[in-house]
Amino acid sequence: MSKISKAKQLIILIVAALFFCAAFPARAYAYEDLAEVDAKAALVVVGDSDKLVYEKNINEKMAPASLTKMMTALLVFRAIDDGKLSLDTELTASHSAIADIPWDASRLDNPISEGEVMTVKNYLYAIMLRSDAFACNIVAEAVSGSIQAFVDEMNAEAERLGCTNTHFADTSGYVGLSDNHYSCAWDLYLIARAAMEYDEFAEIVSQASYTIPATNKTLERPITNSNWLLDMTYVNKRYGVGVYKDMIYSKCIGIKTGMTDEAGNCLAAAAEDGGLRVYTIILGAQDIKNADETNTRQSFAETIRMDEWAFANYIPVTAFKENIILGSMTLGEGKNAITVNVGADKTITSAVEKEYANSEIKYKLEQTVSEAVLEKGDEIGEVSAFVNDELIGKTKLVCLDSSKALLETKAEENKFRMPPGAIAVIVIIVAAFITIKLYIAHVRRKKLAARRARRKRMLEEQRKGSSRR
Repeated sequence: MSKISKAKQLIILIVAALFFCAAFPARAYAYEDLAEVDAKAALVVVGDSDKLVYEKNINEKMAPASLTKMMTALLVFRAIDDGKLSLDTELTASHSAIADIPWDASRLDNPISEGEVMTVKNYLYAIMLRSDAFACNIVAEAVSGSIQAFVDEMNAEAERLGCTNTHFADTSGYVGLSDNHYSCAWDLYLIARAAMEYDEFAEIVSQASYTIPATNKTLERPITNSNWLLDMTYVNKRYGVGVYKDMIYSKCIGIKTGMTDEAGNCLAAAAEDGGLRVYTIILGAQDIKNADETNTRQSFAETIRMDEWAFANYIPVTAFKENIILGSMTLGEGKNAITVNVGADKTITSAVEKEYANSEIKYKLEQTVSEAVLEKGDEIGEVSAFVNDELIGKTKLVCLDSSKALLETKAEENKFRMPPGAIAVIVIIVAAFITIKLYIAHVRRKKLAARRARRKRMLEEQRKGSSRR
């Protein structure tokens, strides 16, 4: 009876499991080839080595909308590096920071008000999750003293990053091309990658929701991320459940959305799977109407498609490992020449097509510095990594030894090292001394033998004389 009962229980469990799977299917995205991406501009970069594997109009100047705020946040973290402020620094919203923000610019549902005090960290959450334009100006004044000075620094930082098709005119991206505010897909990738190097930035943009604590002006503010790949709460609340296709994507780890009438729907995103990070940029996407009367926001749908294509075709490889010897180079000349070990300045993950997963990585070392005195970690040149003759990464080549310390050791050794001529003289003297010693010993042996011979003759003569008597 107990056996039958257990069998029935097993059948019931199986049926229940099948029902659950049918009712709640697991989210899976089919891999599709990237013949064309439905956007004005798009790119896919795999790994951390700028390996571009898909591009569409990536250098065309376009309005970046709120993707601008990645640069705003990046400069805050640069200021933290410089000791100007910290994530816990409290900032007060000034009249000048919020007075000129247009009424239709993005902001918190419960807007920041003049005189309100919040920490830098909470302003950053307002900027990156809810795209708050007030918060952009508030942190700008704190970092640079004025909004215009901060915008100037945004443009200077863009130039430092290698952005050649970017110019900013405000801190939030509310303005566009007509106001001389523009960027391109490649430049926005460079900005996104630089910002993601900060762990705190990456933590903020990966959050589906956050609660800004109560301030001197208002109660706590629960907020959700405007990135539909992370959270659909705000979308469903604003438009109604089911109006837009669900875009939740478990591999997404950020970064920033943007949208204006001029820019269309924009998205800078990062996703990770199996140790591989993929960066994507979408500019100028639109919504489409589906056959079932639902809508799809293409900035998110196409990002998922680009990510899945990348994960299906590429696999991560470690292009460089920090502190691993890749070769040696000579510094200085003549008696000051010294050989040092060299290697990459940091660990970098790149990617290769899956068919080359087990291929050998070959390195090309280029020396650009020849000064004799370099410390450990100083740049000495550039190293490039190749798989199947394809460049997969490039970074700084640094000294793994201190040439200064090696030179000092060499100098100490030289104090006790005789010149080659002196050694030859010593060898000749020693040889002469040994020769003389051998000659003297030879002469003594001859004299001793002669004395022995004379004594022997004398003894023989004495014996002969005795016998005659």
